[in-house]
Amino acid sequence: MKLLLVSPAKNEGAFLPGLIASMRGQTRPPDQWVIVNDHSDDATPEIAQRAARETPWLKVASAPAPSARDFSAKVRSFGAGLCAVDWKSFDLVGNVDADLTL
Repeated sequence: MKLLLVSPAKNEGAFLPGLIASMRGQTRPPDQWVIVNDHSDDATPEIAQRAARETPWLKVASAPAPSARDFSAKVRSFGAGLCAVDWKSFDLVGNVDADLTL
């Protein structure tokens, strides 16, 4: 089964390194993971881009337009993550909040 994960992220620079480390440490990482930067004004984009250069199954995308930090912004960011890859080629698609560690 091919797994795609999408992580919308707005100003999650304090938490994103922990999620990246825990995702890399999984015994079965996702086939593709997209971190979607929602116009963060902290280190989120730099952290995500650096991790993507070091992790072949990680991609970084951007949300379509700046927005408030609310659920609708998360939905738009998730959609941007799906558009960044061929999501129909995956068997499972999931959302992982950027402030979690696994």
